[in-house]
Amino acid sequence: MSIPNFFAQNRRKIQQYAKNIGFIKPIHSPHFDIIENKNKEGTGKLREISINNIPHDSLHERTWEVNFDIEESPNNRYIFNTPQGKKKVEKALIVLINKRLYIYMFEMKSEISHEERKENSLAQIRQKWVDTMERLSLLLTLYCPEHVYQTKIEEGEEVHFCPFDKVKITYTGILIYNTHSIPTLTTEENKTDIYCVFKGEKPRLHIQNELFGNEPLDLIFLKNETSDMENIRLDFMKDIFKKEIKDESLFCW
Repeated sequence: MSIPNFFAQNRRKIQQYAKNIGFIKPIHSPHFDIIENKNKEGTGKLREISINNIPHDSLHERTWEVNFDIEESPNNRYIFNTPQGKKKVEKALIVLINKRLYIYMFEMKSEISHEERKENSLAQIRQKWVDTMERLSLLLTLYCPEHVYQTKIEEGEEVHFCPFDKVKITYTGILIYNTHSIPTLTTEENKTDIYCVFKGEKPRLHIQNELFGNEPLDLIFLKNETSDMENIRLDFMKDIFKKEIKDESLFCW
């Protein structure tokens, strides 16, 4: 008689629970929307971002949306709540491209403030990205299937599993905004790391803590250059990924 694998069974339960409450869900279309419900139509504040041309697969899991507002759902008990004192981004998009998981953490702001204590400052947004990286690093170990790409027969149909045991992960923070009041600093000691990336003086951040060690964090700052201050449309391949897809396979080894 085979002995049940406790960890495998509970991993599957957590994976299913995450899907059931909508914390993480596969995307099988090229479209992805982020809506800030607090910003009402007609106020001139950034409220909706539409992203098209996202790599996807109509059958297999290749792209996922992470919804951090799920803690407001009555079906969510505790496991996916934002820990006390931690911050969260608007949403995250996870895409499997070229045998790598690209995790994009989105923030939208009508204005970026130069006052560090304000919620819309670069310092506060930086902390949102760091806190989100930590949460996803822990939660994805529960969600991602253990097995490499396999095919088995269930109820007469082939069932496929995405491979993650050898995948590499790249984090990217994306800030989409209308305006900013960030001054140009001349004294080096007053310049923070995120300020330097925002001004183009450094290519990326390096997050140093006990969990990551020294983890690079790529950043993308996208200013709304259109006359529509409430809605932005982006092309994933042109505006965000900006690279060539060299391998369409869902294999990661």
